[in-house]
Amino acid sequence: MLQPLKERRDGEEIIRTLQTYILDEDSSITNTAEVLFVHKNTVKYRLQKAGDVLGFHIGDVLQSRNLTYALSLQRMIETV
Repeated sequence: MLQPLKERRDGEEIIRTLQTYILDEDSSITNTAEVLFVHKNTVKYRLQKAGDVLGFHIGDVLQSRNLTYALSLQRMIETV
């Protein structure tokens, strides 16, 4: 599911933003921006880009459930 994002030049930033937004900061744009030390508009832009690439709105609960699983697995792989 994350492969289309990984293929982008800014894919790592987008994935890190998604992980922070979904897994760590309870879908708070403000908190995500603070944790990543970026402007809120940067977070919004990255979420929009992710949605465009993945083909669904990041806030869509059913679609985001699978995204949450993929992001969690990606994080576990990175920490091994």
